[in-house]
Amino acid sequence: MIASYRLVHITPDPFTGARMPLGAVVVGRNGQVRVAKVHHLPLACLGDRGLQLAVQRLHARLDGIGSVEALPPAFGPYASLGEVVMVPDAVLDPFGWVEALLNPARSPQRRVAEPRSAQRASLGYRFFETWRVERFVRKTFRPGTDGAGWLGRHAAGLPELSHWVPGGDQVLLMEPVVPSRPRFDADLKEIAQRIGAYRYAVERAENGRQGRLIAYVTAGGHPDQRDEARQTLAPFAHEVVDTDDDGARERFIAEIRQVGAAGDPQVAVPQA
Repeated sequence: MIASYRLVHITPDPFTGARMPLGAVVVGRNGQVRVAKVHHLPLACLGDRGLQLAVQRLHARLDGIGSVEALPPAFGPYASLGEVVMVPDAVLDPFGWVEALLNPARSPQRRVAEPRSAQRASLGYRFFETWRVERFVRKTFRPGTDGAGWLGRHAAGLPELSHWVPGGDQVLLMEPVVPSRPRFDADLKEIAQRIGAYRYAVERAENGRQGRLIAYVTAGGHPDQRDEARQTLAPFAHEVVDTDDDGARERFIAEIRQVGAAGDPQVAVPQA
């Protein structure tokens, strides 16, 4: 049996149609139904105290969901189930994977202890500087605002991504994999979660733009780590680029130049 999940949304303001995810109903490969919850709801953005309390009550009722087909009547008209999304076959723990998508890992203590120069995004950006395409690559994709709200209502609950290239009718969303980092295994898990969270939203963007999710493996590390990165991330990303491979690297750089130049026609595309 294929594992799947459906998001549980609340629509606090029916006039704007904006939705807030409360959790997800997960069906495991054995048919068992479990509910994964969003741990921290952005209640402050709702403003009205009564509305905040109503959302909290609905969140508390998630444990009472026993079917993926419909919500219990107690959820009322403002809660709804999203479309069925299949969990990739490579995921060993579907429930844990969905729960991680709903609650992207944050480790402020690690960020404080780790020098900025050693952070994964900063190390990855050096690749673009080395190959002189940094003019096309922007740092930190914020799903709710960047790309003129390209992902629309599907942006709710998505984490930020490290790098992106805005094009005319195409957007590249990119995460670096740095094999030389001491926390390489943890990085792979985090990247898979981030990219996997975007796959559904990108494939359902409604304004005509197409998105490509790319994990790029920077130089260094052991060859086994590069193989592990490709195998781990292939089910989630549209492409995993090994920048140690001359052909793959050249195609990747050419794509960045082409998409970036289309997003800003006044920028000339340098010759390779």
